[in-house]
Amino acid sequence: MNPTDSRDALARVVALVPGIRIVLAAMALLAVVCGALMLVPSLYMMQIYDRVLSSRSEYTLAVLTGLVLGLFALLSAIEWIRGAVMVKVAAAFEARLRGPLFRLAFDDAAPGSGHPAGAMQDLATVRQFIAGPVPGLILDAPFAIVALAVAFLVDPWLGVFIAAAVLSLLGLAMLARRRGLAHQRLAADAARQASARMNAAFRQGEAIRAMGMLDTVMRRWIARHEDSHLAQGRAEAANARVTAVARFVRIASQSLVLALGAVLVLEERITPGMMIATSILLGRVLAPFDALINAAGGIASARAAAVRIGRLLDPARPVPLRSADAIGAGGAVALPAARGALRVDGLVVVPPGATQPTLRGVGFETEPGRIVGILGPSGSGKSTLARALVRVWPIHAGCVRLDGAELAHWPDAQRAAATGYLPQDVELFDATVAENIARLDPDADDADVIAAAIEAGAHQMILRLPDGYQTRLGADGLALSGGQRQRIGLARALYGAPVLVVLDEPNAHLDDAGERALAAAIGHCRAAGRTVVIVSHRPGVLRQADQLVVLNDGRVVLAGPPDAVLARLSRPEAAALSSSRAETAVPSSPRPPSPLEIAA
Repeated sequence: MNPTDSRDALARVVALVPGIRIVLAAMALLAVVCGALMLVPSLYMMQIYDRVLSSRSEYTLAVLTGLVLGLFALLSAIEWIRGAVMVKVAAAFEARLRGPLFRLAFDDAAPGSGHPAGAMQDLATVRQFIAGPVPGLILDAPFAIVALAVAFLVDPWLGVFIAAAVLSLLGLAMLARRRGLAHQRLAADAARQASARMNAAFRQGEAIRAMGMLDTVMRRWIARHEDSHLAQGRAEAANARVTAVARFVRIASQSLVLALGAVLVLEERITPGMMIATSILLGRVLAPFDALINAAGGIASARAAAVRIGRLLDPARPVPLRSADAIGAGGAVALPAARGALRVDGLVVVPPGATQPTLRGVGFETEPGRIVGILGPSGSGKSTLARALVRVWPIHAGCVRLDGAELAHWPDAQRAAATGYLPQDVELFDATVAENIARLDPDADDADVIAAAIEAGAHQMILRLPDGYQTRLGADGLALSGGQRQRIGLARALYGAPVLVVLDEPNAHLDDAGERALAAAIGHCRAAGRTVVIVSHRPGVLRQADQLVVLNDGRVVLAGPPDAVLARLSRPEAAALSSSRAETAVPSSPRPPSPLEIAA
């Protein structure tokens, strides 16, 4: 990303927190006051040497000491206020962004789109940076201008010396920041890739153990982990070199300013008190720059995190599915309750991370209460179609209409309530069985949960679990078989009586009892007037379909009543004429798939 894009991303992040500029202006004003109060130790020391010791007045010492203690108390109070305000700013920043950022990161969570969990880590990094001491140091840095003015008033040579020391440390701080940014970016990218590989390995642990891949997978992860450590080590080494030089400049400057002050005292241009006060003043001036150099790594990490957040929040960035209540988006208008009429027109879908479409001009329609079966060989686009029907993957051309309205025009909550989805690979949340079925709705009615489980034929199975509906699932809970997960996933899809139910290979892991329960659930949906779309290779569940749609290479090659379509697939030449009125063939396909291809 070029510097202009980085600045735009940072400005976008800052602009999203209401009143942040006013708060920063107030903090800058307080920094000016703090800068003035930081002159107090130097002035106090000068008065001690030039007035108290020469006059031997204890009263003057007591008055000066009382005044200085009062000013120190005021400085401490202002520092406390600044710290408390920045903590609240950090909390407001996180509260403002965590919801929209989570949604946008979740939209990017499709395969090939990156590592969305990193966005929340970036938010935590920026929050910790804002609440930390570094922003205060940055605001204190301009105090050097005030100190320079005072030094020039004492003696121009002292002003020139302090200016040279400040410019030296400022240059070192900029060098540390530049090197830190480059190395921190490499380290962060390598760490993200290493984390992604570890998460993938944990998800495929059984296959890795069974096929003896553990050592290979571990070596691949270690390679990326070492890349991260190497880049981090380079960043720390570069910062250590700059820090060492900066420490030399600071210590040498404080000693040399005493030497310069001594020369000026011998020439009777300044007093000994001015010499000591200037040394203290130089230490106060250089302290923020020295601290900023030491914090260069943290500053680089926070800046990189803020830039990534700004890129994610860019309205012009192509996002697979931008939530209706994401930043800058308005809410959709509530529509009448859906009935389940489904129409797909010229659907083109390019999976996230891919360049070629998986679906090319797919179209069909059905009325409420009908069952649509989707057939086709592996890789024909069946699961892609299922994902597009429930708006999991983006639609690049064409549309999917529910009761005449495009899916994107439905409010998210209303569309979700009208839709049930059973993915091919069922993942359950770290929650109870009841919470999983209720889609984690905290206000779910137990009766609705049990009704969905009964409709899915999973009620008796759930009662046999150790704690019934309160059995905890997920990472720290009970591990279920594939068939059990699929039946609970079916109950989740049917929760709330959705009018459109999309089932992707719903019987892949079911036994005979599960198959019968699935068939009963589909029949119940038909009787209730719901639309069901089923993707399956197994003929048992497809016998209930009112309409079959056959895909091949992302296109519809056959569509129509099940008997006619299956007859065409079994005897394509003999049934071509007799079934031509009942089916629709797409001319672009050279031939329909064979039954063996369908079974593949």
